[in-house]
Amino acid sequence: MKKIFRISVVNLALLLVPYFALAAADNVNELIVILSGIVRSLILLAVAMALLYFFWGLALFIKNTGSGSEAEEARQKMLWGIIALFVMVSVWGIVQVLNTTFVRKGQAPQDIQNAIPFNDSL
Repeated sequence: MKKIFRISVVNLALLLVPYFALAAADNVNELIVILSGIVRSLILLAVAMALLYFFWGLALFIKNTGSGSEAEEARQKMLWGIIALFVMVSVWGIVQVLNTTFVRKGQAPQDIQNAIPFNDSL
């Protein structure tokens, strides 16, 4: 299990290399856009992994329907996959409600400098 974790961390780092290599932000707006792209990619990856974990548990449950202990272990994997998906989708929904409530027109401002006063003379 530790070997799989290490391989996934290395693969994730390799997937993020283009973001960091091309992250030549000239101002705060570009830096925020780059960071939000990284966060969106990580969120999508986390949801995909939770869904894959659920389906892995489902496949194990179908495979081991005759045995009691292995089927219970597969059922636990399915349960934790559903819990992870529920938590992620719920947090996403709460963030969307807060975004719609407090940000104009339900979308994040395209120009951060208009939303947050900056002093460019510094």
